Amino acid sequence: MEISKDDVLEYIGGFYVPEDDDMAALRELNEKENIPLIWRETEMIMGMLLDIAQPHTILEVGTAVGYSACFMSKHLGGDVKVTTIENDYDRFMQANENVSRQKCSETVNLICDDAVHALKQLHDSGRMFDFVFIDAAKSHYSEFWDEAVKMVHRGSIIVCDNVLMRSMTVIPPDEAEHKHRTNIRNMRNFLEYITNLENVKTIVTEAGDGLSISYIR
Repeated sequence: MEISKDDVLEYIGGFYVPEDDDMAALRELNEKENIPLIWRETEMIMGMLLDIAQPHTILEVGTAVGYSACFMSKHLGGDVKVTTIENDYDRFMQANENVSRQKCSETVNLICDDAVHALKQLHDSGRMFDFVFIDAAKSHYSEFWDEAVKMVHRGSIIVCDNVLMRSMTVIPPDEAEHKHRTNIRNMRNFLEYITNLENVKTIVTEAGDGLSISYIR
């Protein structure tokens, strides 16, 4: 019997438990409309990391419609503060609505701006974060990392999503379709970079669409 990755994901997905009924409804709605969300497998891993790290301040690069920001806020509860950046105005407005409907307005701060510009402003204002989640333009992960890493401390965790880019990252750039070569080259260079930093311990896993999980030492 041949077992595909989809079979494995379906089996693992059977262990998924949504944060609450409102989040389950939000996921179902966005999945029906084919709006990108963090994978269920990714959400389970993120939940475990949050339980272990117990961060008080979270930075997210790439809000999309606000699902993951609401998930992190609800999962931790208490006095956690999530700062999330989105450069697409329509998505930003959708995220505003979802954050309000999920009753996360007091814990989630949304910023509509170019990510690198917003990150520089956060750094200039002296902000620091315990946990960073990067899920934005894949070809710019190195830029996002370089700005975000200035605002973390020993013990912080940085998670980058979709680092396998639907498995394209494993293809040597010169063998890929021309339109994908730059993204693949940039992602491969990024993963090579963060896995060789002396003050950072990084693992790369194929969970979801690929996650890099980095611990600042």
